[in-house]
Amino acid sequence: MAQTKTSRPPAPSKSVGDELTAVEFNEMNNVVNNNADDINTQIGDIETQITSISNDVIAIEGSSTPIQSYASHELPETASTGTLAFNSSVSELVYFKNGSWNKISDNNIITIVSGFAFSVDTRNTQDPGGFNSSASNQFELPFVLGGTYDCTIDWDCDNPGTDTQTFNTVSGSDIAGPIVHTYAAEGVYLISISGVIEGFRFDDPVANTDVRDALKILNLQNFGSLTVYGGNTDTSAVKMFMKCRDMILTAPDVLDTSGSTDFLWMFFECNSITQMPLFDVSIGNRFWAMFRDCESLQTLPDFNFNNGEAGAGGNKFVEMVRGCTLLTTLDNCQFGDMDNSVDFMFKNCSNLTNIPPSCDFSNTTKFRGFMSGCSLMTEFPQYAQITNGVLFDDAWFGCALTIQAIEDILGALVANGRSNLTTGFDGGTNAAESTWTSQAQADVATLRALGWTITTN
Repeated sequence: MAQTKTSRPPAPSKSVGDELTAVEFNEMNNVVNNNADDINTQIGDIETQITSISNDVIAIEGSSTPIQSYASHELPETASTGTLAFNSSVSELVYFKNGSWNKISDNNIITIVSGFAFSVDTRNTQDPGGFNSSASNQFELPFVLGGTYDCTIDWDCDNPGTDTQTFNTVSGSDIAGPIVHTYAAEGVYLISISGVIEGFRFDDPVANTDVRDALKILNLQNFGSLTVYGGNTDTSAVKMFMKCRDMILTAPDVLDTSGSTDFLWMFFECNSITQMPLFDVSIGNRFWAMFRDCESLQTLPDFNFNNGEAGAGGNKFVEMVRGCTLLTTLDNCQFGDMDNSVDFMFKNCSNLTNIPPSCDFSNTTKFRGFMSGCSLMTEFPQYAQITNGVLFDDAWFGCALTIQAIEDILGALVANGRSNLTTGFDGGTNAAESTWTSQAQADVATLRALGWTITTN
């Protein structure tokens, strides 16, 4: 039976951003947990009194002092009944009752996870490309042939200890490849893997398997001890999460990629990810299609792609962010030498407004479609760096280049001095040829006389 609530204690004299002391924290707990038997009513009342949550600050109705966030994603596994905390990572106010954390907003239980943790929906059996998925009550864990493992898998963290498996290998020994687990019933499950995990990839060229159950992953909640295949020795993060199209990232920790030189297709077609965590790419030398078709990705953190070794085969950045249609800026990243080819690197980045100023194209020869479909791109400031180029097919198709930008590019192509190449300034809202300056008109005539094929609006 509901009992009468105790009124809130007076708001302490504090400034926005101050942390709560232990005493103040307990006072707040007492408001929520005045009667343990009636905690749902108490929490319901607190919920209605929350007026806003922004910048990790909770504003409570009737209180002149906002409450600063004082608990993060790493909530303790146990707490006193009624303990109140704000999870700033996902902007949720939570309380502890009956051995679990609960969200105030909808009373769903928050399960504490450790290790490498992610949720899956076994019912999603669509074909992600090339191979059939496992059955609707199964999940295929993409361990790789020759990986190193000394780990415990909890296949159902919502019911801890009821469905576990220990998996051990000796460094360098082979395994048969992916592990198929069958559940008693189809549905959504939270999986946690603790211990050594060196080998997780949704395309394993050694075992000749493809993406299989990539579409079943819903939420990657913790990277834990997961490392790239072979850790610091094999140095490959190739296709780790390739085609995990429904996967979101809420992990508060960072994936260990410190030994990886190869990031090919690492997040290819992960089109539900909106923000990418900052991980180590310092020795990376191949980033082909690393974020290709991540359609919800809006920006990248301050990756430094210029610290690594010389490019492998000279094609370091081919298709790197192709199809990232919501990407607005890459200015936080450092690129430096763009290597031999940038073919299709920015293609169809329709919300990108500029090429990052850190990009240096002085050594680049292949520019095929690299800005194609960048419909908001009005200029290419690095035009003077294209004098070594030998391929420009569709390089500026579908852009919004100004008259001045087109004149600058044409002048650089004349300085390039090559004959019988192809490029174009058609499509999009590129300035029409009839509007070009006399210098641009002269330069395009020079190029056509040298055998160039140039299409225009």
